[in-house]
Amino acid sequence: MCLTKDEKYLELREAINSLDDKAEVIEIQNVAKDNIITDIMNKFVVGNPRVWWLAFKRKPKSFSFDDEFQYQRISQFFDNNDVCYLITELDTIHLFKLSVRNIIKIIGECSFFEYYITDLKMQNLLCETDHGDLLYL
Repeated sequence: MCLTKDEKYLELREAINSLDDKAEVIEIQNVAKDNIITDIMNKFVVGNPRVWWLAFKRKPKSFSFDDEFQYQRISQFFDNNDVCYLITELDTIHLFKLSVRNIIKIIGECSFFEYYITDLKMQNLLCETDHGDLLYL
């Protein structure tokens, strides 16, 4: 079953609502969202590409796996209790602030979508591409 991007957002919201600690998940919107997205792009991306990972400012470390469970490996790059930004590329970019533990749970409940994760200080960035690779800066 192939979901539209709007349906993927609804699926994402359902996954968030199913969490025991869903109040911890903050969707950042409006000017605050725009400012944070701009800061992340200025730090990691050249220009305004269709997808960020096509134009990273520096060469990322690439990790490929023979399965579809890359999201389970996020904790190899960030601590489970770290609070990070989750950027989703759906119909529009959505920005959430939540723990890595909950990022892993949410992604595991959803159909595939490309996402980026960065710590709140924007020191590191992890993404999963449409090819199923993890890229880490």
